[in-house]
Amino acid sequence: MKYFLAALSIFCSTLADAGHFSAGFAKIEITPSAGEDEVLTLASGKKAVTEVQDPLFVKALVLSDGDARIAFISADLIFVPQPVIEIILARLHRQGTLDQLYVGITHTHSGAVSDNKFDLLADSFVAAAEQAAEALEPVEIGATTTNVAEAYNRIVRKADGSVEMLWTNPARQENRPVDDALRILNFRKPDGTTLVNLVNYSAHPVVTMDLNNVVVSADYPGQMAKVLTEAAAGETIFFLGAAGDVNPFDADTKPLETAIEKSRLLGTKLANAVLGAVSEISEYQTAGKFRFESLPLDVPYHADHAHAGKTMKAAVNTLLLTDDIALASFSGEYFNAFSSRLASASPAQHTFFLGYSNGGLGYVPTIEASDFGGYGADPADISVQVTAGRDHIDLAISSLKRLAK
Repeated sequence: MKYFLAALSIFCSTLADAGHFSAGFAKIEITPSAGEDEVLTLASGKKAVTEVQDPLFVKALVLSDGDARIAFISADLIFVPQPVIEIILARLHRQGTLDQLYVGITHTHSGAVSDNKFDLLADSFVAAAEQAAEALEPVEIGATTTNVAEAYNRIVRKADGSVEMLWTNPARQENRPVDDALRILNFRKPDGTTLVNLVNYSAHPVVTMDLNNVVVSADYPGQMAKVLTEAAAGETIFFLGAAGDVNPFDADTKPLETAIEKSRLLGTKLANAVLGAVSEISEYQTAGKFRFESLPLDVPYHADHAHAGKTMKAAVNTLLLTDDIALASFSGEYFNAFSSRLASASPAQHTFFLGYSNGGLGYVPTIEASDFGGYGADPADISVQVTAGRDHIDLAISSLKRLAK
């Protein structure tokens, strides 16, 4: 009997210690230097950086359930070249300490590094992940969703079958509905203070965009993170959702001074929404078992593309943090309708669509959008087959349902 009780005690103690959630966060600044770095503008080639409005960061969040480790890494950049993404993924995989990777960008159109510093950029991604993994501490995980009506579909479909691009919309002209959900994962310490928020929203960070000049800014995601930090509400890591055809109402604001103020106002509105939504989370989990799948893809080029017959590297990653919290990542600028479809078919109450992750497929429109056209949906703007988005969402939904069993 004594042996049995001793064995039972050890067994129960092991169960109590196993599976407790922990998280670590780190960030590394990657802001280009004014007067030193040259950055590729969107329409006027390379130009020197003359002014930095706010800093750019690579941010990393590493999660553990006591066994598996999941890394989320996001940079305040408009893009990372595909070869660099592959280098980052390969270096992190070689370490063997991370079981699943989400390597993405916020897609701020005012975020870039000098072309000759992409090797250093890979170092920053890896270093941020390493530092976050070394900073693990116990956390409780909660999730919430609220709606913030600050986004619109920028492709207007006319009655005659043609389309018109509504690049900016300060008058808030009505168009087709969009998924304007602001999804938040809150990781708080045992004392109830927030360590970090993972925030997910679907609207191009293009408020401070300038097609012809170098404007260095983290746009509204950076402003949101700044407000939350100043409110002692923890750090923020942002993942853009399905924003391929969605802009914030104040996109492409001019002049620059007004654009900076508009991005600050939008960031503040989103930060306040995060604060309000997090304060109402009633359930947190302290322990559990992560369930995840990583599905590498070879995505065929569009039949009319110059590389037709070849494929691009991409991935669909799925994760159930808890029974109620799911995440799925996709390697491109997926149109907004995909986010709604994923959320409605997911087995979890809170489902995060993480775009621009682990690859660079470019625009991924719905089949319906491809029939109408418009920027991002015309054959000249896309590299993938028109069925790619549908197939990838189907893959993610099947995977989440499989994990839920």
